[in-house]
Amino acid sequence: MRKILVTLGVGLSVLALAGCGTAPANKTPTANPNNALWTSTDAGKTWVNNFLPNGKIDISGIDVLSLAISSINAKNAYAGLKGPGILKTADGGQNWEYLPFQPQKVYGLDIDPTDDRVIYASGVWQSRGKIFKSIDAGVNWKEIYTTAANGPLVIALVVDKKSPNIVYAATSDNQMIKSADGGATWKNIFSPVSPIIRIVVDKIDDNLVYGLTVSGDLVKSNDGGQTFASIAKNMSTISNNIAGLDLIETDPTNGGWLYAGGQPGLLLSKDGGATWAKIQILNNPQTYPVKALAINPTNSRELIYGAAQAAYRSTDGGVNWTAFQFNLSKGVNLIRYATTDPTQLYLGFSK
Repeated sequence: MRKILVTLGVGLSVLALAGCGTAPANKTPTANPNNALWTSTDAGKTWVNNFLPNGKIDISGIDVLSLAISSINAKNAYAGLKGPGILKTADGGQNWEYLPFQPQKVYGLDIDPTDDRVIYASGVWQSRGKIFKSIDAGVNWKEIYTTAANGPLVIALVVDKKSPNIVYAATSDNQMIKSADGGATWKNIFSPVSPIIRIVVDKIDDNLVYGLTVSGDLVKSNDGGQTFASIAKNMSTISNNIAGLDLIETDPTNGGWLYAGGQPGLLLSKDGGATWAKIQILNNPQTYPVKALAINPTNSRELIYGAAQAAYRSTDGGVNWTAFQFNLSKGVNLIRYATTDPTQLYLGFSK
């Protein structure tokens, strides 16, 4: 495939996603509220943002679709945008810069955990969904996958953290694909009934791979993606609204632990999705669904979830919560801990 090096234009548009409204909270930030990228350096107790850092660029109108943090340096992070491009920070969010990456709708973004110069990103380029790879921290990009025609998007992408040459991706035309050689070659491994919007790999046993479809089906592979089966029916005992799921996450330190969130609230399985329990959250998820979740990489009892314009933090596994309010019209879309420093977090908003 051809190698591309593209320069980002700064015109940005707005992504229409759910998540507006106001959720009650006990703290209000004073930083400029138009910035869609926020950071915390105290494990999520407080959040700050920077507006027009050093007078260089205006990032107030962006919509964040993806976040990736280096597993080597907690200060290095990347944000994939709805409009053209990827933003990078090398100082923990104090300053951001655009990478030379012009494709739009960067839903997929991940970093090799052993070499943070290696980045994978999906995007729309010349009306076609594609996957790109950089081996120099985003300076140059090589196209490594393309959809067959204009229209389909690559809406999920994840690197296996135990075997970083393995990359999973999913497209909006109901295909799930896998590469075992860092994106050099791909194979189709699953065709769900509706598009997969989230893929997660168990952090302890990477044979366990999960996918969440846009229709709310939850599928699981026990053999590294060779076969998949639906496990959504296992959740019916605690929720009748599985179609309202928006996210899934695996636990960083406990194999087989799987979280799911959305209109059903926040759910946890400790046996790979066979049985589920509901975590009692602070807000009403039917009104403001759980849109984002992060688990401390060294302490599974510390959780942070996002709903509407608030982030909620628990240090006792979800028994008690504290809240942080953001005065924005956008909703929380993503929250990520830095694996090497759990006091450092990144949060992205989107309309």
